Amino acid sequence: MKQRDGKQELILRGLDAGDGQTMWTRPNVPISGTAERNTLLASQGLLVGETIWSHTLGRWPLSYFVTFLDQWDGSYRVLPLPYSEFASTLVGASSGLLFVHHGLPDGGWVVAYRPEAAASPEPYELGGTSPGAWPDACELLPASDLAMLDDGYLAFPRERSLGSFTFPRPVSCDLVPSDDGGQAVTVTIDWVARSEAEATALLESEVFDLFQSRPRRPFEPGIHQIPGPGLDPTLDSALIQVGPVIAHLTVYNSPKNLRRVAPVVARNLRRHLGE
Repeated sequence: MKQRDGKQELILRGLDAGDGQTMWTRPNVPISGTAERNTLLASQGLLVGETIWSHTLGRWPLSYFVTFLDQWDGSYRVLPLPYSEFASTLVGASSGLLFVHHGLPDGGWVVAYRPEAAASPEPYELGGTSPGAWPDACELLPASDLAMLDDGYLAFPRERSLGSFTFPRPVSCDLVPSDDGGQAVTVTIDWVARSEAEATALLESEVFDLFQSRPRRPFEPGIHQIPGPGLDPTLDSALIQVGPVIAHLTVYNSPKNLRRVAPVVARNLRRHLGE
């Protein structure tokens, strides 16, 4: 760890066990050790750890990621698994496999995964989906659709990145009312899966992690009302799934208006997907 521009920068260094010489160095590799021992796991020439994204991103992106680091040259690849980050724990690696525990409503599973050569194009962080499959977040909730709440909303698109990859369209959009007393709204694309079934599994694991022993049913098909960002217990957010896409909507401090706006986002998402 060293300081750079006033910030801490993680530097990984590979050493030859025979003579102690440095074989490679890599700055800012998004990797962390296991939760229990805070160590990287080794398996057939790979070091495996949980992926670290910026803490400012909150629970975005929704998927759980693992980082595979080649111990000989320091090259690495970040790959998503089809379950929620906060419902998943890396528990082991052996014989070319990694083992992850996923907390699920039926009690959870330990699943073995085998990393293989990518059959899909980059960026690998998207798990095989195209960047073009990610909708423009602002198009899912035009300001005109918020006339039910207030007139004169302004849209502020927000760019987001995963590692070195930056999405070509805004993944998040803040909608701010011109009236100081109005309610701000944010819509974010939380994930685009390879299939509807994969998106459903991801959504179910996230909802289970949020509520644990207090299961909640969607108030409309594919729409789950959830607590707001951070430690806010107010149910002013929703996860909205249509096909392979999961969107996150927040109508700040107004669960009532959230239930009015969420179906509009779902409708616009269906239209975007051609359903």
